[in-house]
Amino acid sequence: MPEYPTIPTPLRIRWRQFRTQALPFLVFAGVVLAVSYLWDREIAPTHIVGEVYAPVSELTAAEAGLVHSLEKGLFEEVAAGEVIARIQPMTAGSLMRETENHLPTVEVRAPSAGIITSLTVQPGSFAPAGKILATIRSRETEYIIGYVLQPAGTFPQAGDSIEVVTRGGQRKTAVSTVRSIGPQFEPLGPAFQRPFADIEERALPILIDIPPGLDLRPGELIDLRIIE
Repeated sequence: MPEYPTIPTPLRIRWRQFRTQALPFLVFAGVVLAVSYLWDREIAPTHIVGEVYAPVSELTAAEAGLVHSLEKGLFEEVAAGEVIARIQPMTAGSLMRETENHLPTVEVRAPSAGIITSLTVQPGSFAPAGKILATIRSRETEYIIGYVLQPAGTFPQAGDSIEVVTRGGQRKTAVSTVRSIGPQFEPLGPAFQRPFADIEERALPILIDIPPGLDLRPGELIDLRIIE
């Protein structure tokens, strides 16, 4: 039987075969890989969450009296040693006597610089000795306190590298270091409780250095991932 020469398949037919047979599979596989990557990096919850910590100071009344004036308001910035309030000394439950009315006011000064995040008194209100008058939160972040949720497949160790991931539409990342590990599991705060949890959740606290180049605000909630 005579052998006939092989007729080459035209390129346009090969391209049509590739588009109809191989290309759909490759596109599907690529979409699956992309969705898996995005789910792991952007959507799936991590088993370590954290909060940016900054020092907090409380102003208390050294002695009982009427709040004569407030020199600073809510969310105003104050310097260390700046006068926040003035208190007119008096006795609890008594009427202002003429002698008390002429006593000099007691100045309440900020123990550290920061932003006033709460005020619990108003001018004219009575403040017993030891009452918290205001709270000041520093602008300077000190560290991140993370919580390893249960169940956890892996536990970080001091000195491990860890990825810090901000929350929101444009998630930013930076690499930091685990400073130390807490000795025991502790109750989670309300901000970290998972929805519909029927029991109090506990987590292992860890301290993490503030990563350079990442603009974090005091009190900001973040996600953390161990770098393996």
